Amino acid sequence: AQVNKGKRCYNMIHMARLYNCPLQVIEYDLHDYDLRPYVRDALKLPEGFDLARLHEVYPLEYAAITRDNDSRTNVHKTYYERIANTGFYDMYRRIVHDLIHPLFDDEIAIQKIPSLRVHRPGGKAVGEAHRDSDSGFNHQPGAINFWWPLTNAFDTNTLWVDASGGDHSLQPVNVSLGHVLVFDAISLHHGNYPNATKATRLSIDFRVIPMNDYIESDKKSATMMQPKIRNKPDYHKHL
Repeated sequence: AQVNKGKRCYNMIHMARLYNCPLQVIEYDLHDYDLRPYVRDALKLPEGFDLARLHEVYPLEYAAITRDNDSRTNVHKTYYERIANTGFYDMYRRIVHDLIHPLFDDEIAIQKIPSLRVHRPGGKAVGEAHRDSDSGFNHQPGAINFWWPLTNAFDTNTLWVDASGGDHSLQPVNVSLGHVLVFDAISLHHGNYPNATKATRLSIDFRVIPMNDYIESDKKSATMMQPKIRNKPDYHKHL
């Protein structure tokens, strides 16, 4: 899929819609902002373990990945039980402070607990292609998605997006380590296909909302209905 490279394409738009650059890849310093050590710790993996080989330790346990089980794998259960004790959230707050907040002219609300995605060979990361505005997801209309791979993401193990705004032209967005994809998941159809590569793709994603677009709500998003986090608020505010 066609992407735009740069840093400030989306801070000028009203209601967080990425009219002029629906897909954008931003480079960051992997040495300074590396989340992988904390994820390895949470998943009980040795230092330096190649996360693209995660399937060797955590094989697929479902015959089919669906919307009901795509966040309920053994990887997710272990991750959400242990990640808060690893230093991950200290680094996450540093990333928000140093890299994310400066991209916006407004104060922002940030997703409190980033979502983990696991795309193992032969499986899928999410059960179905969708827009975040689809019924049942309960995501706020002003949200911008930051999609942060923890492995190289390519071919059938990466995220596929229809940048045209339609439903039938999903294209792969290849993103290498040290880069983050910023895109309008509210408006753009996105999903994945069965991973035909030999590498697991592990990624996190989180949503950012300019405070001018933030809506107070008691509704829980699909993200926050995951095990271990269903009783926590969706967003930190005024960061």
